[in-house]
Amino acid sequence: FIPPRQASASSPAMGRATPSPCPPCSPAISLGCGASRARTFGESQFQMTKILVVILYAAFVSSASPAEPAPAAGLRSENQEERDKTAAMLRQTFQMPDRKPWDAIAARLTPGMSEAEMREILRPWLQGLHQRMGTMVDEGWNCRLDDVFCLAIRLRRRERTIISAELYEHMMSYGSMPPEGYTGLWRSYYCNGMKQREREIRQGKPHGVSLAYYPDGALHQVMTHADGRPHGSETAYFPSGRLKTRGQYEFGRRVGEWVWYNEDGTTVRSQNAHDDGSGRF
Repeated sequence: FIPPRQASASSPAMGRATPSPCPPCSPAISLGCGASRARTFGESQFQMTKILVVILYAAFVSSASPAEPAPAAGLRSENQEERDKTAAMLRQTFQMPDRKPWDAIAARLTPGMSEAEMREILRPWLQGLHQRMGTMVDEGWNCRLDDVFCLAIRLRRRERTIISAELYEHMMSYGSMPPEGYTGLWRSYYCNGMKQREREIRQGKPHGVSLAYYPDGALHQVMTHADGRPHGSETAYFPSGRLKTRGQYEFGRRVGEWVWYNEDGTTVRSQNAHDDGSGRF
């Protein structure tokens, strides 16, 4: 508290009024000044504490809530050791999600239902809805529900109504491209920690043997590359281990005879690639 200045009588020597010094506060006023200063200091400390708490909380939320789940981020790392370490952890901790809720969703998508009704039911998962190949009269859609389960939906093109909707397993895989100039083995993994693909890389490109696997670890495909392009044989297998496909590449183009098999060993079809170098059948 600062009392107003009091003007004294004009000084004859100076010819003007000179202010008198501020009189000392009374004991009561002095006490009031101290209380005011203490209150102001306390409020300032309180405000600073609030700001500090907000900053610390924001830092905690930022560190505790990454853009994606930590396992997925680890499997997408460009560091092979980090991906291997994350996969090893997932092989110990992964649990299959419950299928029952998705069976209930699939049961609601009945034949004859309109596309609009279908999209309303699938509203929470529309981001995972993608069109796939169809025919002149129908079209196919896939809808990713979680890291394991998907829906396969067929629609009539003209009427825009459901023909069928089936739930199936298709485990999500994660990975990243090798850095430029990388040489060595490069592995990607499924969300359960099992290997999805293992490639030999030279100077950042596939070169050598490339192996693909099913989510349970069974061998799916064996092929070779040269300087980033398929070159040599390609062989694919059913989960049972029986032969599924065999064929040959030359520098990225299919050549010669390609054969596709049923799981019982009978031939589905056999076809020769065109000799014009296009690689088409």
